[in-house]
Amino acid sequence: MGLFTLGDVLLENGYRDTIDIDKIGYVDNAFSEHSYVQDGYDFILETTRFFNEAERTFYSRIMGSYGDDKVITESFGDFFNKIKDIIKKFIEWIKKIFKQFIAKLAALVSSDKYIKKHKDLLNKFEAADEFEFNGYVFKHVTDVSVPAANALAAFQANDSIFDQDMGVDDTKPEKERISATNAYLQTRIDNLNASLEDFYDDFRGKVISQDGTKITSTEFSEELFKKFRSGDDKTSMITIDSGFISEAYRRFDNYKDTIKEIEKTQKAIIKDYEDLEKHIDKLIKYNKDSRNFTIGSKGADQSYSATQIDVLGAQPAADAAPLYDQTGFDKLNSWLKIQSSKVSQMCSIHTQAFSAKLEACKDCMSQDKKILYKAIQQVLKKKQ
Repeated sequence: MGLFTLGDVLLENGYRDTIDIDKIGYVDNAFSEHSYVQDGYDFILETTRFFNEAERTFYSRIMGSYGDDKVITESFGDFFNKIKDIIKKFIEWIKKIFKQFIAKLAALVSSDKYIKKHKDLLNKFEAADEFEFNGYVFKHVTDVSVPAANALAAFQANDSIFDQDMGVDDTKPEKERISATNAYLQTRIDNLNASLEDFYDDFRGKVISQDGTKITSTEFSEELFKKFRSGDDKTSMITIDSGFISEAYRRFDNYKDTIKEIEKTQKAIIKDYEDLEKHIDKLIKYNKDSRNFTIGSKGADQSYSATQIDVLGAQPAADAAPLYDQTGFDKLNSWLKIQSSKVSQMCSIHTQAFSAKLEACKDCMSQDKKILYKAIQQVLKKKQ
């Protein structure tokens, strides 16, 4: 039910020119008062709890393994599977939230017959009818590239531990080779941990198509808000002229076009994370029986190469490659755990960005509706 019907505005013997446009939103509570940003935060809290529980289980199993290498290896494998579950949860969430958004937006437009019935009055809107409106100029709502589907590319940029010279002298005794291998692995782990915050800050900038701009977690929500509102974080007075009215009516009448553009973004993000899940599958392969695993990396030609890691004692005696004792094996597992944990944070960043886009579209459509009502009112005044 709408707050206003045609009879409320058009009287039998004339026109009523008093419409409180600030109350129009009350008819559309299911849409205008729903917070997609809050939905995003709720999902992030849910996945954070899921991730924390996965970590708790992982560390509990490690502590209770009493050095059992098989249990430790299985614990790492189970943790990686939980990370893939987070990707699946994110994909299902983005499908669900977009479906809900479509339903609410369709209800907003279809429930309002007044605007479409008075399109002829909007066509008569001229310079004398212009007015000031305190609101936002929305941007990038239908920009397919915002947020960008770039999770796989960002992850692949630094997912290999074997992309540097390990500095292991094959002519040295076995003990020295093991020591050099472990030192190399520890340095890479330390560097990875030290670079995580920079990675996330850089990733946030890239997600909203601001390459080269580092955005911290505390800045991100504000930057997202401004990204979809011409860089503004507060409303300002906007002169509503005939051009603005035409564009607002076009968006309102052709709302399905907006849905199609946002859907392109949604599908691109889904495919990106599906590809990331496949990449993680190829990145880490466990063989529980022979106590080894394979670390894969994707080259410039898009093909995968693999490095098989065996715990010392399972390797051929003649093998002159770097040797891995149990300590080295655990360090490799730790590297992969950190890399996989990044995925959870990347999902959260994309969750924030996509929910902010839906929120901006919601606000834009609600604002358009108020402006169109006001524009009709302006034209009606001339008929009295």
